[in-house]
Amino acid sequence: MANWLLKSSPKGFSIDDLKAAGTEPWDGVRNYEARNNIQSMKKGDTGFFYHSSANPSGIIGTLTIASDPKPDPTQFDPDARHYDPDSDADDPTWFLVDVSFDDKWQQVLPLSRLKELETLENSPLINHGRLTIMPIEEDEVEAILHTARQEGCLPD
Repeated sequence: MANWLLKSSPKGFSIDDLKAAGTEPWDGVRNYEARNNIQSMKKGDTGFFYHSSANPSGIIGTLTIASDPKPDPTQFDPDARHYDPDSDADDPTWFLVDVSFDDKWQQVLPLSRLKELETLENSPLINHGRLTIMPIEEDEVEAILHTARQEGCLPD
């Protein structure tokens, strides 16, 4: 089982939106590195939900990858916001996974605090901040959860 961090602006799709939906496709990814990360996901993997472009930006909860990767149908829909006229239905360019809500934290674990964690110094979260979907190593997961408990984001 792998661990991931998925970023979304709360104005576009928040953890509260995911909580209300229960399970939702994580569609509209149009970055090749993020797409490659999606293609590495497996049903049952776990993830952190990160609010980007927020005040403060940071991790706000957890989710589960609820499906294996599959073609993102928005790439083929000319009326969709993420339509890609160059995508071919026989050889799709873009993929998505369904994600399921697990938990909303009591408060955001802000990026400023995450940057202080030595364990994360080589993480794409710190070094490749614009990437919207990234792998998180097991020691990074442990450090994030430990810090979240210390900061009062999670119950003791």
